[in-house]
Amino acid sequence: MDELNMEERLPYAAFFELMGLSFSYPDRKLLGLIQTGEYKDAYLELTGLVGLDGKTISDMTATLDNMTQRDAEELFHELRVEYTRLFVGTPKPLVSLSEGVWLGHKRGDNVVLAIINGSTIAVEKFMKSCGIFPSKTNREPIDTIYTECEFMQYLLTKSSFPEDFARTPIEAYDYFLKEHMAKWIPGFAEQVQEITETAWFASLVRTMCAYVELLAFK
Repeated sequence: MDELNMEERLPYAAFFELMGLSFSYPDRKLLGLIQTGEYKDAYLELTGLVGLDGKTISDMTATLDNMTQRDAEELFHELRVEYTRLFVGTPKPLVSLSEGVWLGHKRGDNVVLAIINGSTIAVEKFMKSCGIFPSKTNREPIDTIYTECEFMQYLLTKSSFPEDFARTPIEAYDYFLKEHMAKWIPGFAEQVQEITETAWFASLVRTMCAYVELLAFK
């Protein structure tokens, strides 16, 4: 990413923005973007610019084409029910959207505190070193997949940090991609694909995994 100028980095940032929106709790905005075809248009444009593989793209576009034909209220209900089953759950989700909690469950830890665990604390410390501080009113972990996507978007659109910062935005991006996102999102995606009952979430996690692996290993 070092060799790209700011304008060339923008599609990568925009794709992280799209993924962040996609992993948030489904709302009317997301539903509207999907059913009008705007989501597909943005997806195809951005994946073409960043170089995502054709199989991943064709899988997602087939899913999106099907969703445009669905009754809006039926689809909206289905997305919310499945999101809740997968990522919210009672008493706990089937799959955690938090890096620290997901990694703790993968290790086999019986109890993983959502905010007070080593991985989440490391993410918060790193974000603070880049000038990002958690909201005092937000009770969610700072290392959810959508928050990490927003953080990557921020780093890719930041031209520089103050002189007293230990790293540049692109150095921070490269570190966070390889030391955090690449170490949990592939496994997270595999787990979701195994248990989801909707094509949307299966296609979405395949896209997210392919994107992170593309960037981490290019």
